[in-house]
Amino acid sequence: MKLLHFVVTAGAEEYFVNAGEVTMVSVGDNASVNVFFKNSGDEGDHSIDCTTTTDKADEVASRISQEIAQGNNDVFVVTALTDVSAAAFNAGS
Repeated sequence: MKLLHFVVTAGAEEYFVNAGEVTMVSVGDNASVNVFFKNSGDEGDHSIDCTTTTDKADEVASRISQEIAQGNNDVFVVTALTDVSAAAFNAGS
């Protein structure tokens, strides 16, 4: 299993998402990438919004998608990418 790791606040709010549960990666604008993933309950998909360097959102979305598509058995720290400066969790509704 491949996991995507998102750090909102180190040691306090971190998310590990099974890459197989990702339903969509979208570029919100030139400085935002949204990663949507299945919710284990009856709610809609959860999402994590990653703030990126201006004009780098498409590159970040591509990198996340490449990581999802490649192999298993590792953890990819999305928020460790140079062009990702923040992440925010949004619960499905």
